Amino acid sequence: MRWHQRFFRRNLTEKHLDAELRFHIEQRIADLEAAGMAPEEARRQARLEFGGLDQMKEECRDVGGSHIIETLVQDLRYGLRQLRRNSGFTVIAVLTLALGIGANAVIFSAVNGVLLRPLPYPNSNRLAQVWSTNPHTNRWGDWVSYPDFVDWRAQNKVCEDLVAYRTWLTNITGGDHPEALFAVLASSSLFSVLQSQPLLGRSFLPDEDKPGHNRVVVLSDALWRSRFGSDPHLVGKTVVINGESYTVIGIMPPHFRFPLNPPEGLVPSAWLPVGLDPSQSDRGSHNYRVVGRLRPGLTLSQAQADMEAIAHNLAQQYPEDQGLGVKVAGLEENVTSEVRPALLVLLGAVGLVLLIACANVGNLLLSRAVARQREVALRLAIGANRSRIVKQMLTESVLLALIGGGVGLLLAFLGLSFLIKLAPSVPRLHESTVDGRVLIFCSFLSLATGILFGLVPAFQASSFDLNEALKQSGPGRRLRSGPRLRRMVAVAETAIALMLLIGAGLLIRSFVQLSNVELGFNPQHVLTAEIMLPESRYSAPNRQAAFFKEAIRRIEALPGVESVAAADSVPLLTNDTGSVSVEGQPEPTLDGVSIQAERPKITPGYFRAMGIPLLRGRTFTWADNETSLPVAIVSEAAARLYWPNEDPIGKRVSESDESEGRIVWRQVIGVVGDVRQDGLADKVRPSVYTPLSQLPMPFAALIVKSRMDPQSLADPVRRQVMAVDKDQPLFSIQTMQEVVADSVSNRAFQTVLLSLFAAVAMTLATIGVYGVMSHSAAQRTREIGIRMALGAQKRDTLKLVVSQGMFLALLGVGIGVIGALALTRFMSSLLYGVKPTDPMTFIGVSLVLAAVSLVASYVPARRATKVDPMVALRYE
Repeated sequence: MRWHQRFFRRNLTEKHLDAELRFHIEQRIADLEAAGMAPEEARRQARLEFGGLDQMKEECRDVGGSHIIETLVQDLRYGLRQLRRNSGFTVIAVLTLALGIGANAVIFSAVNGVLLRPLPYPNSNRLAQVWSTNPHTNRWGDWVSYPDFVDWRAQNKVCEDLVAYRTWLTNITGGDHPEALFAVLASSSLFSVLQSQPLLGRSFLPDEDKPGHNRVVVLSDALWRSRFGSDPHLVGKTVVINGESYTVIGIMPPHFRFPLNPPEGLVPSAWLPVGLDPSQSDRGSHNYRVVGRLRPGLTLSQAQADMEAIAHNLAQQYPEDQGLGVKVAGLEENVTSEVRPALLVLLGAVGLVLLIACANVGNLLLSRAVARQREVALRLAIGANRSRIVKQMLTESVLLALIGGGVGLLLAFLGLSFLIKLAPSVPRLHESTVDGRVLIFCSFLSLATGILFGLVPAFQASSFDLNEALKQSGPGRRLRSGPRLRRMVAVAETAIALMLLIGAGLLIRSFVQLSNVELGFNPQHVLTAEIMLPESRYSAPNRQAAFFKEAIRRIEALPGVESVAAADSVPLLTNDTGSVSVEGQPEPTLDGVSIQAERPKITPGYFRAMGIPLLRGRTFTWADNETSLPVAIVSEAAARLYWPNEDPIGKRVSESDESEGRIVWRQVIGVVGDVRQDGLADKVRPSVYTPLSQLPMPFAALIVKSRMDPQSLADPVRRQVMAVDKDQPLFSIQTMQEVVADSVSNRAFQTVLLSLFAAVAMTLATIGVYGVMSHSAAQRTREIGIRMALGAQKRDTLKLVVSQGMFLALLGVGIGVIGALALTRFMSSLLYGVKPTDPMTFIGVSLVLAAVSLVASYVPARRATKVDPMVALRYE
């Protein structure tokens, strides 16, 4: 211990300490008044710098330190007093940290709900999805044929059981009005595989998925409450679904949901047995998904090997299975596979935003440490050791971070609601909540953040020459405040902000490219509504065709309607793909891969309603029915693929006619423009259109082209359909513009959030550069005064300060470009039409950030030019 510390410890009384402190305060007030500060302001500033007399007296009584708890309480109380006295600093620091911590809490809540939280089924880590693979075709989903599923279930040795399911549009009638249902057709093992049981009643029995035994249904809690008034006696009663009677055997719990990622984000309302005979099912028709529960202790790789052996045996037995493989993947991984990269990128982005927030608050603490060096010097002089000072400073920074974390947590509640509304199609996002795991994450993050931004300022504040600090008397004298460190922090902030801005710029350019993609149709003023006819009443194809023809006739008579059509496959909404044969040619392939074509069944007026141009030939009419010549219309892509350099008009194509069990050759009568059927980012596929009157389907979507707001036609269209059949409700009524927007909603979600985080990062980085330059200019006040007294012009001073700021900014830009080149390659799966190293984005973003940094440097430089040389020269 130094001599002056021992002297203070052994000889100073509390009265002497108060007198000594008052002497230094009065001396500081005199210095501030001499510098031109108003008396009241000078007195307030001096007391802030030399605050905490009680704390100093406590340390004088027991320089060696008290018990840990007492010391901690003492530090906390003193820290709170300091934060309250410096309310302006506290508010800015807390808001900065709340922004960073709150953003991290929101994205972590989403990651927790979507990626980390187990699926809402017991032992969900043992659930796996299994599907057939086909490397020999251009389009193949995660589907299985029902006969293959039956063989897999019987022959596998790795799963306790398997369930096959598919989604189904249907309706429930009876009561005051029919209601559209989104239902699931599943094998009887559905609830046993999921280990989920109804809240009321029972689940399916083993034989209830066989024909004749499948007239039972399990309802969702929401449907039970909304349609049946939570009737506790509903179990055992019958309801009419799709025109047939079903016995209600169970009611599921409120939060049960399966599947977790249904098409169009619909929530299942009912679960019914499939009622299929495997021997009568088409092994080549892949239209079921399969989920299995692995036996305890078995891995996915073991399941993969077992299922591959089964697939190999089936390929030798059945021609339809030749060339097919099999894939086994964890159900949780498969459900979230499409959104996982985007969420992880966003989580990394908010982490970088928090780093910039920490850097800004660290800079504020470094600036504040300058003003507190006299206070720290006195505390060291009266016996406090440096570790005690560091602990006190860290206590204050952690307090700041915890307060910021608390405010950030409040922001997270609001931000999470906004996030869920922004991206409703992200699977499981609706399950995200600010739960215990998020609270622990926020607490840990706040504590780590407080230590991160407080450690360096704490050491800086306690590491200086004590005698020199006590002799400081004027604001012009430079105290040690880590100017080099502050400049390094500003460079790091700029680099991080640039990386985020480049990432956001790439996503914005990608989204613009995607939005400008030629759809092939016109979504303006088009309303769509889906309908499913019950087989019990519309089993005959001619009755299906007659229903749609009459409904179209009635809707066409509505005021404001330009054109009406029906189709079983609508761009970006539904599709029907399959192989197409060309007369006199082998099966068309591309690079050895067979081509699956889109095969929409449409009514006359479809191309007009959708705005799809007719290039050659003619369109369908109502005369193209079951008694006329089979005809087809092909897209331009199909014409190029099937008949290169030839006129397709008059040529013949065919597709499997399941109702007849034979090949039907269709004469091509027209060529239309290409349409993006699956998605804006997908390649255009060949399409072969057939008349719905020649190949009737029970399911179709009505397309209504209007001269007014299409939403205003929703109720009139519904009434006209019910006028044809009062028990036929409409599903998914929406405009085509909404369909297009929904198809890119996930990309919009990623773009908006990353752009928001990048904007916040740029703002914080700009504030950081401004703060460094303001502090630097203030520290150089005397130097600038001397320069101006010796004849330096204002432009010289302006150039001096701006050049220093731009050097830091350009250094940060250079480092940021290198970092962005390394990091943006992880974003390649999120981009469309833009490379991760796109030069235009890199150059444009760098110029923008440099320009903003120029402004941030110019403002304090401009202020420095207004220094009065006489006042500056009085600083000692």
